[in-house]
Amino acid sequence: MKMKRIPIFFGILLIAILACGPSTKDVSVNITTFVDESGKGKLPETYKPLPNTLVVAKWNIHGSMFREVKLTDQNGQANFSISYTHLFDVSVVPPCGYYSTTPLIWDMTGAEEAEFGFWPSDPNDQLSHVKVLVWEDLNSSGTRDPQEEIVNEKIGVTFKIPNGVVGNDFAKDNFVQESENGWFDINLGNSCGTISLLWLKGTLATNSVSEPGKINDDEHGNVSIEIPYAPGETTIYWEIK
Repeated sequence: MKMKRIPIFFGILLIAILACGPSTKDVSVNITTFVDESGKGKLPETYKPLPNTLVVAKWNIHGSMFREVKLTDQNGQANFSISYTHLFDVSVVPPCGYYSTTPLIWDMTGAEEAEFGFWPSDPNDQLSHVKVLVWEDLNSSGTRDPQEEIVNEKIGVTFKIPNGVVGNDFAKDNFVQESENGWFDINLGNSCGTISLLWLKGTLATNSVSEPGKINDDEHGNVSIEIPYAPGETTIYWEIK
């Protein structure tokens, strides 16, 4: 009878292990962005770095998705130290005026580093900021008055990357923006293109917006605004009702 208890014990132990799922992997990866003057997509021994490039890391832990956004330093580098179970990839938002010579999205499972090369076409040294003032026409005057700013709200930022969209709503996201006196001030580094802003945990509904901007309503009732931006400062006045 004692011999039969051993298989039963190991069977219960195996079921418990499978129920817990795979263990997390602790990793630290280095990302480098550089000017690829040869156009070969290979990082040379000496290179010109691309600082202030937006790098987006995305990973999962047992079904929950997480995201971290960083700007590369003066050496064109960024480091991510994370824990994941299945998925871990890194994307780069192309610098304005550059063409990518390497893929913009890398699968980082099992990797320790990745290099993203960009060939200069019409480079622009000016950095990008998007400033958004959200307001509600409380007195129905048709114009924005003092004290009509929407305060204490949060938005998530979605980046549009060729061949992929990185953003949406994550379980944890260090790039969530909080309003200050109604203003959102979003630093987008050396990039240009289009972002979408998504209300988080708010009860706001939108049916009007000042141009430029495009309202999107998804099947879940989430309201976002799509904003094209260029180097320098892009200012949007977003009226909500």
